[in-house]
Amino acid sequence: RSVEQPVPARDLAGMRRVREKTGVAVVADESLCSLDDAQCITAARAADIFNIRIAKCGGFLACLQLVKLANETGLRCQLGTLVGETGILSKAAEIFGRRVERFEFLEGKCQNTRLLVQDIVEVPVPGDSAPTEGLGITIARTHLAQWAASTPTVFKYQSTARSLA
Repeated sequence: RSVEQPVPARDLAGMRRVREKTGVAVVADESLCSLDDAQCITAARAADIFNIRIAKCGGFLACLQLVKLANETGLRCQLGTLVGETGILSKAAEIFGRRVERFEFLEGKCQNTRLLVQDIVEVPVPGDSAPTEGLGITIARTHLAQWAASTPTVFKYQSTARSLA
């Protein structure tokens, strides 16, 4: 059992009170955007679980720092998704979650359908071979062009094959 961000983001004392008075695990979500935030949360003993989101928390390397701090301080980790994110970020989070084994909870990649009229990532056809480079996704250029303010440029990804873990 857990409760996600039960008080305003900067109310670390309130988060700690919730933990102490209820015995329910507190998930730091809006209060966790950076390593500085994480250090303040752990110093205040305000949470039991970090909700780490790739875009919200600063990308892969910043998220690795959060996972490391959680590991060092005995906190658990959840890999979250942002409501309305495109398939690009969802796929990046999926790969990150597979490469970094510290996550107890994964929110999943179905959040992007809640706010998007149309994703810019092509849905793979069952049986088709998926692209093997980059994130393994294909940008739907017609969808991207439909929603772009100016003519979009899509670059081909060149892998450097660097491991996240």
